Amino acid sequence: MGTKCRALDITITELEVDAFGRPWFVGNSTLVETPPVLVVTGTDGSAYDLFTYGSSMNDLAIGAGQAYITGRLDDTNTTYLLAVSTDISTAVEPVVAPSVSFYPQPASASLNIGGGIRLSSMRVLDATGQTVQVPLLTTSVLDVSELTEGIYFLEANTANGRIAKRFVVVR
Repeated sequence: MGTKCRALDITITELEVDAFGRPWFVGNSTLVETPPVLVVTGTDGSAYDLFTYGSSMNDLAIGAGQAYITGRLDDTNTTYLLAVSTDISTAVEPVVAPSVSFYPQPASASLNIGGGIRLSSMRVLDATGQTVQVPLLTTSVLDVSELTEGIYFLEANTANGRIAKRFVVVR
């Protein structure tokens, strides 16, 4: 099961967010004989970098300053583990995110924002980095009832910097 990224014409199979709040995802192109891609998106969704490697990318995990990708090199089923530093440059300056929590995960009608952080502005991005909602800052509860099922990111400004955190909407 994957999410379709219309802007890049790929189906997203794995998605993670690094410590700087940047979404990373791997996916397969809908075009014939096009290799799979690793995409790193700036937190504001305006910039991204594409990387290709091997004939498949299966899993993506981020930890200890590295993005780890597993996959297959060719039709002989030769597998690989690739580690990429998360300290790469996109056109967006990275920021260290203050601690914030969301519940319930996944959400269906509303998403509670915890952590005692005062948000000065926020927006909801889809998995491609496009803004889909700019909620008003009246409470620490985000109404997600109008969002379609999928993976989203809440990007918000706080007194301590900017945060970007992933959440999931299910129906």
